[in-house]
Amino acid sequence: MCNVPGEPTNELPREGAAAKYGPLIIAAAILLSIAGIVLFLHDLAEARSRKAFDRSFEEGSRRRR
Repeated sequence: MCNVPGEPTNELPREGAAAKYGPLIIAAAILLSIAGIVLFLHDLAEARSRKAFDRSFEEGSRRRR
């Protein structure tokens, strides 16, 4: 039996590592990037609150003098 182009065969297409793990790698990259953004925003908020606290503390010490 000859395989004529266009005829269906019983063979499954071969899947490589990229086809198996590609979506998993993409999902992991998306989750890691989201985690990085969340950590960056948390550090930014903490730095801003620390700066505001230091500013109010300095203003309070100036008023006492």
